[in-house]
Amino acid sequence: MTFTPIFCYYMSHMALEQRIHLCATGDGVNLAYATIGSGPPLVKAANWLSHLAYDWRSPIWRHWLEGLASSHQLIRYDERGCGLSDWDVDDFSFEAWVQDLEAVVEAAGLERFPLLGISQGGAIAIAYAVRHPERVSHLILYGAYARGKGMRDVDAEQLEEQRMLIDLIRMGWGRETPAFRQVFTTLFMPEATPEQFSWFNELQRISSSPENAARIVEGFAPIDVTDMAPRVQAPTLILHATGDKRIPFEEGRLMASLIPGARFVPLESNNHILMKEDAAWDQFLYEVRRFLGDKTGPEQSFQMVPENIDEQVEVTRVVNHFASAGILFADVVGFTPMTAAIDPGKMVRILDAIFSHFDAIVEKYDLEKIRTMGDGYVVASGVPRPRTGHLFALADAALEMRAFAQDLPQQVDENITMRFGLNTGAVMAGFIGRSKLQYDVWGDSVNVASRMESQGIPGEIQITAAAYEALAPRYLCRPRGEIAVKGKGKMPTWLLTGPNK
Repeated sequence: MTFTPIFCYYMSHMALEQRIHLCATGDGVNLAYATIGSGPPLVKAANWLSHLAYDWRSPIWRHWLEGLASSHQLIRYDERGCGLSDWDVDDFSFEAWVQDLEAVVEAAGLERFPLLGISQGGAIAIAYAVRHPERVSHLILYGAYARGKGMRDVDAEQLEEQRMLIDLIRMGWGRETPAFRQVFTTLFMPEATPEQFSWFNELQRISSSPENAARIVEGFAPIDVTDMAPRVQAPTLILHATGDKRIPFEEGRLMASLIPGARFVPLESNNHILMKEDAAWDQFLYEVRRFLGDKTGPEQSFQMVPENIDEQVEVTRVVNHFASAGILFADVVGFTPMTAAIDPGKMVRILDAIFSHFDAIVEKYDLEKIRTMGDGYVVASGVPRPRTGHLFALADAALEMRAFAQDLPQQVDENITMRFGLNTGAVMAGFIGRSKLQYDVWGDSVNVASRMESQGIPGEIQITAAAYEALAPRYLCRPRGEIAVKGKGKMPTWLLTGPNK
């Protein structure tokens, strides 16, 4: 009996031990730092709301620690005034935070390493990478920003809201009732479970005093590393949740435009801290490991499905839920009346020429051809495996396909025009069929991509707002405006015109 492999990913559970150490900064503050796992080092710059011992047991951070330490020695620390580090601290400046990272690196005896920055830890990581380019091999930024809230273009109402939140911290942070802290929990993790809400509420209470928490948050506002970011030399991966309520998605895009050659990966989530159950968590971990060249995970596993399945038994095997795939539909405009006007043999040769050329483009950009349907062609990126930059590859492929289609009339001596539609978002992907399994994708994102093509402009590549946010400013796009999409109402759309050279 022969078998067909079905592709999926898993992360093996590992028994890890955390070791906590102390080191002193130049101004005499004792910092607690921890090492977890073995292998090459991976340093995480401190971000607000951490407690080395509490995080290790919590459902908020435990999967982060296990995932990042599965093939590296993870080094992380509690920032000054927080967790197991000294709470009696005078200086909560950005400069002090950068020097804290420098102190931990020296105490751990590290020479060269990848550096991870989350939230305000991203700006600290950028500053460190610029000051010590010889030490930072890779820079990873998640949910981060180059500008604190005080440096962004915010209105008076937003500034007043920030002041109210700081007052709320001072009044309610240390109270037993979680009502005050629940406001922050909802901003950080709107999709958390009741258990996760409870753990995060408690983390806020035990991680720092009300006054320290308020002063730390006040210190975030004037952060501005926009001048430093263009001087980053390390290869950089930037990931940001599209619905992040704590740090706007646009701040992640801004960082990607500032750091030379940075790769930007949108993650479909509303959580600032990704939960273990969050589909975007698997993609985050995969993208980070691929970026670091990690060959140990996530590993490939295969379910064996017999090819000679009984034809009377319908078989469906879903491989995975992908949080951020790309879908491209291509179609010949007015194909049905065209078949009545063109010799059938010639029409077949024309379609064969189109699809053969498209197949070569798909192979060139390492994409996944899903199917052909009459005169239609469907291709996906990011499946059956997630990978960094897959949507850029899909956009490049779409532009090449359009260029080929524009030359078709001269090549075949027929007035043939094609239309393209592109979207990105969550999909289900897997093998479906009876006696013969076929790889396919489905879900709302696929349906919307189809609508982008069918309601597009002949000769153009119409894209959704989600695709536009992920592709700009690397690609030139011009707004088409809102169109009525069946089952969706009015949707803003853009036309992908070319790379932004």
